[in-house]
Amino acid sequence: MLPIFQSLSRPEAIEQVLAEHIGTIVHIDFIVKTLYGELEPDVLKVVKGRVQSSLTKGRESNKWFSVSGKPGHYTLSLTLLPKNQTKNSSTRAKGKNHKQVS
Repeated sequence: MLPIFQSLSRPEAIEQVLAEHIGTIVHIDFIVKTLYGELEPDVLKVVKGRVQSSLTKGRESNKWFSVSGKPGHYTLSLTLLPKNQTKNSSTRAKGKNHKQVS
């Protein structure tokens, strides 16, 4: 990871990126580039797989949410997205308590 994120675990770094962009939808490619910078294609494939795994685990534990109808897109809180971006959001995620970052 880039020096700014090296003291954090991957899930903590992902959560920080999502918190910096709270109220928006963030794509996995943006998360990978923010955390790791430019990578060679072979390294990118491995790193992206690891980030995807961390995103899935975080989604399953309700640390953040995937955006229904937008594969590879995540947000820290569905309730903070503009209404037009949450029309297709899953009802399962809407009913859960959302972790807020202060």
